[in-house]
Amino acid sequence: MLIVLRSIRRNLGGELELAVGAAHRIARSDLTSTVDVHPNDTTSLLHALSIMQRGLVETVSRVRNSTENINVGASEIAAGNTDLSQAAHRRAGRGARADRLEQWIR
Repeated sequence: MLIVLRSIRRNLGGELELAVGAAHRIARSDLTSTVDVHPNDTTSLLHALSIMQRGLVETVSRVRNSTENINVGASEIAAGNTDLSQAAHRRAGRGARADRLEQWIR
């Protein structure tokens, strides 16, 4: 039984407590701490958690960049709308003056 337990523990990465701790941190949205994996480890639970954490960090970074780009675009659109609104008011004022001038000429 002890041999089977050691085998299972080794297949899970040997450090089950580390894997559980890392999974809890990731579940709480803590992506700041790294999951330490041995360089030759490519099959353990810790390795899988490490890959998942790196993927989540990259995804969060992309979402933040996209959100920043959307905010910049929205600000530019708002500034453009303000410019258009001001131009429309200027044209409306010129149109009203032209109407008064036309009535005066008649």
